[in-house]
Amino acid sequence: MALASPTHGERRQLTVVFSDVVGSTELSAQLDPEDWHGILSRYHQTAAGVVKRFEGHVQQYLGDGILILFGYPQAHENDAERAVRAGLSLLEEIQKLNNTFQKEFSKSIAVRVGIHTGEVMIRQEGGDSGSIFGETPNVAARVQAAAEPNSVCISAATQRLVAGFFVVDELGPHILKGVPDPIQLFKVERTSGVRSRLHATAVNSLTPFVGREDERNLLMGRWAQVQKGKGQLVMITGEAGIGKSRLLRQFKHDLGVIPHTWVEGESSPYEQDTPFAPTIDLIENAFEWTAETPVEAKLSDLERSFTLVGMDTAKTVPLVASLFGITAPPGRYPPILLSPEQQRLHLLQSLVDWVIGTSKSQPTVLVVEDLHFADPSTLEEFVMLGDQIENSAVMLLFTARPRFVPPWPTRPFHSLINLTRLEQENVREMIGNLLGSLVP
Repeated sequence: MALASPTHGERRQLTVVFSDVVGSTELSAQLDPEDWHGILSRYHQTAAGVVKRFEGHVQQYLGDGILILFGYPQAHENDAERAVRAGLSLLEEIQKLNNTFQKEFSKSIAVRVGIHTGEVMIRQEGGDSGSIFGETPNVAARVQAAAEPNSVCISAATQRLVAGFFVVDELGPHILKGVPDPIQLFKVERTSGVRSRLHATAVNSLTPFVGREDERNLLMGRWAQVQKGKGQLVMITGEAGIGKSRLLRQFKHDLGVIPHTWVEGESSPYEQDTPFAPTIDLIENAFEWTAETPVEAKLSDLERSFTLVGMDTAKTVPLVASLFGITAPPGRYPPILLSPEQQRLHLLQSLVDWVIGTSKSQPTVLVVEDLHFADPSTLEEFVMLGDQIENSAVMLLFTARPRFVPPWPTRPFHSLINLTRLEQENVREMIGNLLGSLVP
């Protein structure tokens, strides 16, 4: 078998993103060349920042267009998902840029984003850059041309890889210039809130759970302590795909109809630099907030929840609301006369008191997955929470990769579950269940 060399290139599957400013010719004619250059420069800088956050690669700037690669030079198992998330984030950042452009130039820009996944040949030419051969970049550019202004449009090839992670509108088959066969296109509306492939398939039947009896017994034993008002922290570690999330789903099933409050969130690799990102996710899931939830409804939810646990809404709601970029209407709450550091400490303790206060109504299970991606502020919060739940009906369940070192000191009510590979007999049973489900 002949091996590929740098001369011949390397075959890879890439997800290619093409972004372009709508009506750039007309817009540039209305502006001074220096102003137009400034707008494009900031657009390029903003896009580069978004791409870097999702670990993609800006391959080329083409005037007002940008060619972006996911899967080269660095490959991830979820490059297509990263590409779509980057496209949505870019649109959000453009909205912020437009506020500035309106003030400075009385103009705004609209952007179309097209995404397609396919095979290419890459010829390395030094550094991170390389020449890309194949139709995939051209198709991505045509998908972009078919998109509506300020929207993300993806091909069926990309949709197959990200199905379940995003809410999409089916646009039907399109005939694209230079592409011989019609291509099914989809408009991406927003993220779906699904966290993993396991969550994406949760609406369908999973294969019967096998093995992990010791781990399940440990979890139920710790839960029995929680029911007695003795808080527990359980850290579940294991390599990616070993079954951490599946064990959590089974534990939730094992709890069945036992009264409890289950709140879950995740630490995302895309938000490692966002303070309190997992906490924000937990709160949004607890209240079932969406992008369409009005600010007033969010403030009312916070006020009601803090009131129920006996906390001072005037001191807590403004701080927690600030995590979501919410500024309360003038006069609704008294001004916060604290230094930034005092506000941060008060916020941390308020979040801890909130969780513990909620558990007085019924035992609470707070789940955060992939803690190895958590930001420092979140870890500080969980250190405080893990230290103060000892005499409360709270169960903290965290998952992480083995390399993660918990920042909290070990306490008698803390437990560690290290997941390893299933026993061979369990593997055979799981395969038998899977094959049996495929036979009519």
